[in-house]
This record gives sequence, structure tokens and C-alpha cells, in this order.
Amino acid sequence: MEKDIALKLSGYIENDKNKKSGTFSIWCFNRMWIEKTYKSFLPDSILKLYNEIDQFGKDVKIQEAVLNYVPDHKKKGSNYKEIFKSVISMTPFYMNERLDRQKGSFLLPTNPYVSFEENLFNMVQNKEDIFNIIKINTEYTDKTLLYLLKMLDEMNNNSTVLFNNTEGLCQQINFKSRLPNDALTTN
Repeated sequence: MEKDIALKLSGYIENDKNKKSGTFSIWCFNRMWIEKTYKSFLPDSILKLYNEIDQFGKDVKIQEAVLNYVPDHKKKGSNYKEIFKSVISMTPFYMNERLDRQKGSFLLPTNPYVSFEENLFNMVQNKEDIFNIIKINTEYTDKTLLYLLKMLDEMNNNSTVLFNNTEGLCQQINFKSRLPNDALTTN
């Protein structure tokens, strides 16, 4: 089962110049489940575009229809907060080299007037579906941040890869110089 990891920093608080605290969440998604499930939430007009233009929904016309569907219903005065709540894995209109290098999933909530979580959890139709979404909450400390950065670095997600320039290389060298091999095992 393919899992995509998305970091969502939330509740970040700076207490003083050197100490940071708060919490953050790591979201793990089964991308294949999202790709399969969201189509059952598509309104008929958008599903028709999928069938006529592009079954994968990557065409700009389809993406514009998805992005404008709920705002158009809001303009008409309908109950826009209760319609078309799901999350779509979508390729952005314009890709640049950095976005391409990230190799992540770009998840778009279809109803911008409710929270991401409400859009996402609306897709859960049975007990088994909930295992396709995992949210891990953890306390933000310098040690957890270093651990996550080290884990991402081991998966080749680092400044050098994401920012293929001198600045990215310098950031990576700076990170590596601050992280001795035993940094995570000592108290």
C-alpha cells in the first residue's frame, strides 16, 4: 500500500528566542484510496468532463470546474457548506522543477468553506476506510524536528534535492554539520 506523508505544522508557538514549543501533525494517506474514492463524490457535471476530456482529471478545464463548483453555488445562495466535500489528488496547473522534485501528492479540498479535515473525513464511508488516513500528533521540540528532518533526509527529501541550487546545498551542509550520528540517541 503506497503511503504519502504530508507534514502539517499547527499550533507553532515561540516562547523565547531559542525555545520553540507547540504541536504538529504528520498526516499519512493512502493515495490510491483517495484516487479511487473521490470520483464517487464528483457532481454529475464534473464527472461528465472526466468522461469526455480526461479520465484522470488533469486537464485544466476539469481542474477549473472542480475549483469553481462550490464558489459558484455560494454565489447562487445554495447551502454551499454541505456540498462536494472530498479531497482530490491533483497536479497543479503549473509545475516547476521544485514541485516536480518533491514527488509528493498535492491534496486539494473540494469545498474551501469547510476545514480540510471535514472534506477528508467526509470520504470515509465505512470502518475500513478510516485506516487509509492516519494523523499523528506530536509535541514540537528541537529533538523531534531534528528526528523528522533526519528521517526525510534518509528518504532523499532534503534542501539539496528540493532546491537544486547553491542555497539548497548550503542549507543541507549546515543541517548535516549540526547533526552528529548519535544526536538522536543521547538525552
